[in-house]
Amino acid sequence: MHTPRRVLVVTAPLIALIALIVFAVPAYAGLPGPQGAWTWLNPFPQGNGLGAVAVDGDHVWLTGNTQAVYSSADAGATWTAADVDVDTVILDMDFAGAGSTHGWLVNNDDWTGTAHVLSTTDGGATWQPSLDAPQHSFQACDFVDALTGWVVGEGNSIFATTDGGVSWNPQATPATGASFVDVGFFDTDNGWAIGDWAIVHTSDGGATWQEQTPALDRWLYAIAAGDATHAWAVGDAGYVVRTTDGGTTWLKSEVPGGHPLVAVDFADLQTGLAVSYDGTIARTADGGATWSDVAQIQDGSLRAVRFGSGGRVWAVGTNGLLLTSTDAGVNWTRLDDGPDTKYTGVGFANPSSGWVVGDDGRIMRTEDGGGNWTQQPSDTGADLSGIAVRSGARAWAVGEDGHILFTRDGGADWTHQRSGTNGGLMAVAFVDRHWGWVVGEDGLVLCTTDGGRHWARQRSGTRSTLQAVAFVDRRHGWAAGAGALLRTTDGGDHWATTPQPPERVFLDLSFVDASYGWVIGTEGLGGDLILATTNGGRTWTRQALGFDANQSIEMVSRTEGWIAGYWGLIGKTTDGGGTWNMLPQACPGQILLSLDVVNPSAAYAVGTFGSILKTTSGGQPVP
Repeated sequence: MHTPRRVLVVTAPLIALIALIVFAVPAYAGLPGPQGAWTWLNPFPQGNGLGAVAVDGDHVWLTGNTQAVYSSADAGATWTAADVDVDTVILDMDFAGAGSTHGWLVNNDDWTGTAHVLSTTDGGATWQPSLDAPQHSFQACDFVDALTGWVVGEGNSIFATTDGGVSWNPQATPATGASFVDVGFFDTDNGWAIGDWAIVHTSDGGATWQEQTPALDRWLYAIAAGDATHAWAVGDAGYVVRTTDGGTTWLKSEVPGGHPLVAVDFADLQTGLAVSYDGTIARTADGGATWSDVAQIQDGSLRAVRFGSGGRVWAVGTNGLLLTSTDAGVNWTRLDDGPDTKYTGVGFANPSSGWVVGDDGRIMRTEDGGGNWTQQPSDTGADLSGIAVRSGARAWAVGEDGHILFTRDGGADWTHQRSGTNGGLMAVAFVDRHWGWVVGEDGLVLCTTDGGRHWARQRSGTRSTLQAVAFVDRRHGWAAGAGALLRTTDGGDHWATTPQPPERVFLDLSFVDASYGWVIGTEGLGGDLILATTNGGRTWTRQALGFDANQSIEMVSRTEGWIAGYWGLIGKTTDGGGTWNMLPQACPGQILLSLDVVNPSAAYAVGTFGSILKTTSGGQPVP
């Protein structure tokens, strides 16, 4: 069972959520990513963006910018993940029926222009195609039982099913050209859909629809049906419209503060909640006539809210944001957990012992393969950008303002070494406990031969910011940055430059010996770039990549290596980069900035919003 490392409770009136700094992190089991290839170590239970939530008693399902549906049968104490065969964001999801074994979700394939509905009959353990609709784009779904439901989307699209999704029938509405963004039904007959300044209503299950659009002056994003006569819709700038007569008339009200409201749900005809992009949770106790803010999330954006039974409520949002309430939204507890620092460097001495470093001087240490993490005092608030690990005891970390930190005791104490510069330091490499190099802004290269007690500046011959450095012994080394590829064969006493176009920005490099190496980065307006050399960097050959894994590279032999980058993408080669194969997407909502391959099976990757992931299967799917 997971015990939250921080419990953030919000009570009315408005109180900002406050993150407690916890240095000793208790063990927990992170959620596996798609196909079980990678496991989340931070944050808990996972860090992908969430945009949909479905609830049945203590059972809750979550999904969004991920290729999985996460579920808990014990009110969020433990979680499981089920793969979903999609490549893009899951926009909405609903469960209905006895025991809520039946569920549906909607997703769009942007490449083919096809909208998809997938369904499950085993509580979300497995998902199968239910509807493929070419030239459509679905946005939302709503089911009232295991058989009856609707999906809506762009181009005046409404499809309905009365057999659980075995077959679907299009329904026509008078809102010609409307792009529907949400749908809400009370029973098999009565429901509403909204979009493009339009509200349409049906009292016969969608056989006929009538337009009920009041004099709307703001965009609407979400709707909830309370019964056959009551409904609420929310939208831009705190806008709320409600009806108590089946839509004959609509009354307007506002949530104070002008928050952009994106989701709404009601527990009964009086008690409701609305959430916003800016992290606000607003509550009403009088059927939507008046609203008050009950919570403000400072470090995330909310996307969905859903009432369960007995006062239980769930709200979800960006970067794995997950909150729950047991008193109908008066007080809130935050269940997502873990530091949200951007991590920029990772280094392990063995599969169990290692560090990650990142912004605000954060250094995190694990000695059990990521089961427990301890924050170690760095005595700096400077952003750290890289780490070099020589053993379970010795490591160096570098960052902005010329910071070089060193530990000889596993991080119990980190001491500051004199770099002689106030410039930003980007990367560090050591070949043994004595010899090391640091690179940074304005072509800076520093070298030490005594473990960092003294650092000497070397002439790099460039003023470009150097982003990466690698050495295979005390003589052979390379550095790379904006329009710059450098090499040395004498420990940096002399650096030679391989001319490069200025639009090439190299972000990382890796060498396995004095001859074979690779460098990755961007070219021009975000074009991916990977070059390889077999002669120590005198000449370079471009390799084909094909996806945005251009932030970090680690080759473990002349044939095998890994890359990572945008959209949580991780790639692998077994032929020296002749072909790069994309592994199961680890965290679609994040950027992976650094990875460390410990052995052929074990690797760690870190990145934005506190992302720390681990594989013990070589990054491959787990049966």
